[in-house]
Amino acid sequence: MMVIYGKEMCEYCDKAKEMCHQYGIEFKYHPVDDRFEGVQNMSKLKDRLLKENIVVKTVPVIWHRDKFIGGYNELMTYIENTREYGQERF
Repeated sequence: MMVIYGKEMCEYCDKAKEMCHQYGIEFKYHPVDDRFEGVQNMSKLKDRLLKENIVVKTVPVIWHRDKFIGGYNELMTYIENTREYGQERF
């Protein structure tokens, strides 16, 4: 399952979610700017980035099966390479 951290008014966050829908990939979306859950989600994201020694400056921030993917562009590359060569099933 994909895990996506993002912001509600983010074009690339929307594109990442749409890409998952298009390819039938299950995902869980965590908004970091939501007024109810955003503070908790941002805290979880920061803790995970610190623990895994990852530096990011933009959203979305994406993992697949606990493997850090990156942002939207890296997600596109990951999907294309995985689908093209059949190395892994989503």
